[in-house]
Amino acid sequence: MDHLPLDKIMRFISLREIDSESIMLVTEVNKHISECAKCRDKIRSIQSTIDRLLGYSTNGTDDTDVEIIIDEQLDADISEFFKDLE
Repeated sequence: MDHLPLDKIMRFISLREIDSESIMLVTEVNKHISECAKCRDKIRSIQSTIDRLLGYSTNGTDDTDVEIIIDEQLDADISEFFKDLE
């Protein structure tokens, strides 16, 4: 089974608007992850990371530092995602 490409995963995870294109994307991703446990687990993992990072306390932390932390964690999760798919 082919796995979801990174661009679709990132668009799916970052959806903020409902339009015909996003509905098609959600339909496609949901169909795939209903059959592919590896992609489903990885999407859940990335979403969990994003949720944790969004809850990250910025007390005394520069916004740029928070963005760097988020980017680094997402890069690590995405790299792990593709490593597992090889």
